[in-house]
Amino acid sequence: MQVYTNLRRVRGPYGGAYNFMGALMRRLAARGFQFHNDSAAPADVALLNALNDGLQPEQARKLFERGIPIVHRKVGYIVSGSPEMRAIVDGRVHGDAIQMKFDPYVKMTIFQSAYSADAYAKQGYSGKSTIIRNGADEAIFNYQRASWLGLRRTAREPWRSGVLRLAISTWSTDPNKGFDDYKKIDDELGTLPDVEIALAGRVPAHVKFKHIQTIGAMNARPLAEFLKTRHGFLTLSRLETCSNALIEALNCGLPAIYLDSGSNAELAGQFGTIWDGRLRASIERFKSGYDEWYRRLPDNPFRLSLVAPQYEEVLRVAAGK
Repeated sequence: MQVYTNLRRVRGPYGGAYNFMGALMRRLAARGFQFHNDSAAPADVALLNALNDGLQPEQARKLFERGIPIVHRKVGYIVSGSPEMRAIVDGRVHGDAIQMKFDPYVKMTIFQSAYSADAYAKQGYSGKSTIIRNGADEAIFNYQRASWLGLRRTAREPWRSGVLRLAISTWSTDPNKGFDDYKKIDDELGTLPDVEIALAGRVPAHVKFKHIQTIGAMNARPLAEFLKTRHGFLTLSRLETCSNALIEALNCGLPAIYLDSGSNAELAGQFGTIWDGRLRASIERFKSGYDEWYRRLPDNPFRLSLVAPQYEEVLRVAAGK
C-alpha cells in the first residue's frame, strides 16, 4: 500500500515524536506499506502528522480532490511551536485551529490521548476520530541492558535499596517541560544524599544545575541504555499531548513521578505517583509503591507491537483495503 506522509525522516538525536513515528513507519513497512513524501505521486492513503514540514489545509484539499483518503494525526500546539502557534485566538489555540481546518478533507483523525481528544472537543472539534496512544519500540526500549561491547544482553536490575537514581529526558528546552521546577528540585537535592537525578537531553542556557547531572541529547539506542541505568523517571512537563519520553522510560522499567497535567496521569497513573511539589514526600511515596509499579510495567499498553496494528487497521479501513 502506498502512503503519502508529510513527516520526513531525520538523522541524529531528535524528539520522541520522531522516534515513535520513525519506528511506526518501519514496522508498517514490514507489513507492506510504502511511505513517500511526494504529494504528486500515487497514494492509496495519506497519513498526515500535525503541521510538520509546513503542512497547510490547502495541501490536504489537493490530496482530497485527487481522491486520496486522509488520516490526520493531531497534536496540541499549546505546548509546542512558536508563540504564534500557541496563541489563543477566539477561544482556540492557533495551531489547533489550523489543524481543524483540515477536517473537511479528513476521513479519520487520530488523537494520541483522551486528554488531547477532550482538548480539541472543547475547542469545537466534532469530526470522526479515534484515540491511539503512542508506543515505544520494544526492540530498543526494553528491560535488556547491553553488556561490555554489546556482545550479550542482561536483564536490568530493579531498585532494592541504597541510592535511588532518577532520570529526566527531554529534547525540547520549552518552559513547559518543567525546568523551573527542576531548578527548585536541584536546590533541595543536596539534602538527599541517597537520591541522584540525571537529565538526558537539552537544557535552556539560563538553567544551571548544581546537583542534577546533565547529559546531552542522544539517539534512541544510547538513550534507552541510559534509561536502563536508572530506577525511576521524573517528569514535570505540562499539557503534553502524549509524552514519548515518558512512554520510553516506562518501557525501560522506570516507574514515574509525574506532574498531573496533560496526558501524564493517563499514561503513568498505574505506574507511578503524582508529584505534589514536595521532593522528599514524593520520593517516599515512590519507594513505597515501587515494587508494584515495576511488576506491572512489562504489561503496559504503550508498546509498538500493540500500537502499530491499530495504525494499520485505521490506514487500511481509510483506504478501503
